[in-house]
Amino acid sequence: MTASELSTYTALVLSIVTIIGFVWGFGYKFGRIELQVHELWDFLMRRAKGEALSKGWGSTGSQFHINPTGYAKIEAFLDKFLPAFASMTKRKLSDQQMYRELERDFGDFIVEQVCVPNGMSSGACLILIVEACRLSTQQQEGGSHP
Repeated sequence: MTASELSTYTALVLSIVTIIGFVWGFGYKFGRIELQVHELWDFLMRRAKGEALSKGWGSTGSQFHINPTGYAKIEAFLDKFLPAFASMTKRKLSDQQMYRELERDFGDFIVEQVCVPNGMSSGACLILIVEACRLSTQQQEGGSHP
């Protein structure tokens, strides 16, 4: 092996090591950012649960339970949300994933038709929608109406 070939291979190896290090570092930082986004979303949804509770629209034990007052805030819009809820349930999404998907698919509608008219600003509307859909689905399967 000549000195020229050796220097070419050395440069190639160093380049590969540098690229691997860069990719690993970028992946690590991206993973940290993703974790922070999830933590921020969890924080916001805990505040949303507090908002719904303080307005008297449900109760909580280990999980939030919508009451008739909270259900009434969403009832007029159930036909819009129930198909999406059925799809999300079929895909076994967590509540957090459902909140994000509802926000992505119906965010403007939810703000204009649910949040603003009911004085909600912390995301309680997402919790109420999921719980109202859940209750409606359970009661439809049981043969009674909410």
